Amino acid sequence: MNSNLIEETAWGVQVVYKATMELYENYFMALEAALKVAPESDVEKINRLNALIEEANEALQNDLAVFDKIIASDAEGLLNIQDELRIQSIYNKLQN
Repeated sequence: MNSNLIEETAWGVQVVYKATMELYENYFMALEAALKVAPESDVEKINRLNALIEEANEALQNDLAVFDKIIASDAEGLLNIQDELRIQSIYNKLQN
């Protein structure tokens, strides 16, 4: 693999990392805002929001581990990063 492709891929990973972290930040902020306005009496909604926060935390930990793995891996790992990220599943859920 030539060094230009590796450099381009590494730059692409940086872009994906930044975009992924921004998506998580926006998602967590939206969930926190929804929790703040949820009436304390609406236990079902609060539980649902807390479950979404927990799911997002697990996905975030997974995605951070993927980025850590990619940083420690070779160029082939850089090319396969998108297959391992879970942020896409959260994005798809928001679209529905």
